[in-house]
Amino acid sequence: MRVEEVDEPVQVGAVFKGGKVLPRWFVWAGVRHDVSSVNMVWKGKAGEAPLSYFSVSSGGSVWQLRLDHKSMEWRLEKVCSE
Repeated sequence: MRVEEVDEPVQVGAVFKGGKVLPRWFVWAGVRHDVSSVNMVWKGKAGEAPLSYFSVSSGGSVWQLRLDHKSMEWRLEKVCSE
């Protein structure tokens, strides 16, 4: 398995339901990736900014997305592919 560190801003389509955020798709490098499953969600902080991390599957790869709740910015942190 190959892990690529990315750390780039991405556009994300998400559903906010029952106090949870569920990413449904994201656009990276001009390509839309539909999320087939959300594998794991965890919380963190950067200074005062609360962060949510999402491990999602799309197209046979596992992607790590991060949402900064203060700036409402999404970033793609890494991708794991075969």
